[in-house]
Amino acid sequence: MAQKTDFTAEEWASLTGGPVAAALYVITASPSLLGMFSEVNAMMHAIQAAGSAAPAGTLLAAVLADLNQTCTKRHVSDMKPRGGADQASAMAQLLEAVRLASSAVGAKGSPEEAQAYGGFVLGVARAVAQAAKDDGQAVSAKEKAALDTLAQTLGVSA
Repeated sequence: MAQKTDFTAEEWASLTGGPVAAALYVITASPSLLGMFSEVNAMMHAIQAAGSAAPAGTLLAAVLADLNQTCTKRHVSDMKPRGGADQASAMAQLLEAVRLASSAVGAKGSPEEAQAYGGFVLGVARAVAQAAKDDGQAVSAKEKAALDTLAQTLGVSA
């Protein structure tokens, strides 16, 4: 079983930033100023709920413990794409952050840990997608496409 000490500081930051990047990826796919507040709130609640449910002593529990201690507006601002990125560029940067996190878990964790992490990250993204109606739908077509891309990137079922 992988532990925090098995990862470099950069890899660990990637692991704790992965769910935030995934949430922002969904938000960016179908941006809505009014919806964003509900979506960020849903992200925070999904992370807190997962932290309560994660089995003690697991890699996911360690990631969630750190994330729940530091999950603030700072995390969101740290994950925002840089350089005045347009929507496509922003989404590419966010997806790359998710890919890096998934790769780190896949390289140093067990297949079960990679699945647990991927499921958690996708669960956060799904909660964000369902937080606010877009185009009159609970989950818009753009959000659904973003969730499918995230699932593929994380190697988990949508």
